[in-house]
Amino acid sequence: SHVPLLKGPFILESAAGLRAIVEELTEGSSTLDPTQIREGVVVRAESSQGTLFVKNKQFAFGVLEGYLSEDPSFVDLETVS
Repeated sequence: SHVPLLKGPFILESAAGLRAIVEELTEGSSTLDPTQIREGVVVRAESSQGTLFVKNKQFAFGVLEGYLSEDPSFVDLETVS
């Protein structure tokens, strides 16, 4: 299954406007499980020059992910094949 659509589609009018949208959508709890923090978002914006994808991780998620990866017994299931 694909990730949920939070909002959009977006028409790119300015970099500042896109930044505001990305920051707003990045914060908050997970849309899949409200007891968890949101990992991050990918925002797709359309313009006359084409399509732009902007990925942003929530700061709190990055901090937690960093702490876990420093533990020698931690196994990252995303990188284990």
